[in-house]
Amino acid sequence: MISIQPAHSIQPTGHCEYWVHEVCHMDQIDQNAQPNEQESQPISYSTVLAACVYGTDGKCKGMLTPERLQILRQKYNEAKSTGLHHNVSPPLQSFASELVGLFVRKAIPEAKWSTTRVSNDAHIRMPPLGAPPPGFNKLERLKPDHLLVAKRHNRDTSLHPGQTTTTQIQDKSSPHLALKVADWKKIAYTGGSCICRDHQQIIGAGVYIPDTNRIHHVNPNGSNITNTVHRAELAGIAAAVTHDYFLIATDSENFMRQIRKQIRYPELHTYHIHHNLLETIIKAIRNTATLSIKFLKVKAHTGIIGNERADQIAKHAAKHPEVADTGIKMAGHEGNPFHNIIWLATSTDDPNIHPIIDNDNQSQPYQPHMRYLPNKRDALQAHMHKVHKLGNSQTDTSYYTYYQNQE
Repeated sequence: MISIQPAHSIQPTGHCEYWVHEVCHMDQIDQNAQPNEQESQPISYSTVLAACVYGTDGKCKGMLTPERLQILRQKYNEAKSTGLHHNVSPPLQSFASELVGLFVRKAIPEAKWSTTRVSNDAHIRMPPLGAPPPGFNKLERLKPDHLLVAKRHNRDTSLHPGQTTTTQIQDKSSPHLALKVADWKKIAYTGGSCICRDHQQIIGAGVYIPDTNRIHHVNPNGSNITNTVHRAELAGIAAAVTHDYFLIATDSENFMRQIRKQIRYPELHTYHIHHNLLETIIKAIRNTATLSIKFLKVKAHTGIIGNERADQIAKHAAKHPEVADTGIKMAGHEGNPFHNIIWLATSTDDPNIHPIIDNDNQSQPYQPHMRYLPNKRDALQAHMHKVHKLGNSQTDTSYYTYYQNQE
């Protein structure tokens, strides 16, 4: 399963929807704190009551306060009762579709506004900039919500003293809405980090489970060509699967596809640089105690609490490999997964000109300096032509004489 924001997305219904419910909002990080303090301290967050607006695909398009939702609903009903909706073409679908249109219209650059682009649903109907959206003709432009007024503190479920109730409006556009993930805190968020220290590249990975506040520092054991952030990301996923977590979130869609490819077409990954690590993940998936494992795609660096915390843990594991509680086996000899693969090479020296002499002045078998051929096509053809240029040709012909004169 691939979802951009699994914590806020719902099961798609094929229609635009809205839902007033509690969401978690990450607090601002103290920028004056030392980097080590930022990595070791858990990310604080607040629970807020917000109206989430969803597109036809079930993804959250934006949020607004319940009070703002109530105002928009009231103005929408007023425009509908006065007959203003009859002049809109194409016809309005629903109040939820107009809410989606507001958020999508805000996200599209001003240069792309067009009055001619219309659709069956209002979330891609784009009126000119500054004009009121269809269905909200009497509504003045409202300032954006910078903070949700229904703010609550970390795990406290009591309403803020100054919070007003929202019983005047229905909390759902449909009674059958359901989140894709019932509790985001049960997701195992994974992350990888690659930093440079003393002109050397070091990597680390981390796993974070918000429900139990459990963390795993992972040592990817990367070296040489495998000492990359790609191995760090895969190492985090491998650690989560090894520890039998059934909901695993990552911000790398590429490696979700690589895992799927490894399951369906393993022969295509025979010479993949992370082939051994992908095999480890697939083996752990098949031997896991859970019935099924779901992978979720989350956006990177957008304030998703679990993902941000996993990145902190990965960075800490990279700087302090001694704290790692989970280790990944190194790929091949000294981090080279291709150490046992034989490849074509050619000698760059002449053993008749540069013999090797030991201390007793006795000749030893010559060890030529080898140069690997970059490919098996034109490089191999050029080498074979240089060494075996005569081939099976007849040397008593004019073609051979002409060829010799060209050298």
